[in-house]
Amino acid sequence: QRYGFNAACHIIAFSGDNPCSLAGLMCYEKNDICVSLGTSDTLFAVTEECRPQNEGHVLCSPIHRNAYMILLCYKNGSIA
Repeated sequence: QRYGFNAACHIIAFSGDNPCSLAGLMCYEKNDICVSLGTSDTLFAVTEECRPQNEGHVLCSPIHRNAYMILLCYKNGSIA
């Protein structure tokens, strides 16, 4: 009520540009891989295993109950 949102409005956690790209590019199935080329070149994938590495990030998937989003991001990738 405070901000005038419709009562049926859902607040979605993890809704940043890369998690939204995961959903928008229909990266739904286990082992699907997507690439986003832009200011930063980004590779993301869906997995059922959480195995963090130093080279990237593992996030809770924004569209799955029991899966994770693997994210590799290269700053200024397409510019370089």
